[in-house]
Amino acid sequence: MSRRLPRLSAHHPDGTRCPTTGPNRHLVSTSGKPRTPQCTGRDRWNAVCPCGWTYSATAKVITEGERRRHTCP
Repeated sequence: MSRRLPRLSAHHPDGTRCPTTGPNRHLVSTSGKPRTPQCTGRDRWNAVCPCGWTYSATAKVITEGERRRHTCP
């Protein structure tokens, strides 16, 4: 049986989404500091599952780990 992982997304300090892929992606340093003029820096990573589960952390590695451990009821 396949398992569906929650969606992972990056967010700016003001709560708006920070694109991480595609032609309009915002380039940032490993510490989250912006390298693209229109980016204010990455503040949080959010994982959201269709079942209603959510998780948020400042480090991508922590959010990614929780996202992989999540199982829908």
